[in-house]
Amino acid sequence: MGCGRSFIEVAQWVAMTDAQKEAVWQRLTAYWAARGEPPPWLARGRNESETLNWD
Repeated sequence: MGCGRSFIEVAQWVAMTDAQKEAVWQRLTAYWAARGEPPPWLARGRNESETLNWD
């Protein structure tokens, strides 16, 4: 599972301004909140067996 950024957002990330990046972070935060799940970047390290599926 990825963070939720679009292909375009990933591709253009290094060229985005801080304001554009902040807008992406705000959209992602709202997206994961609406799903009732923690964002993957916060969920890492909670419990490796929950966040990583090696089987």
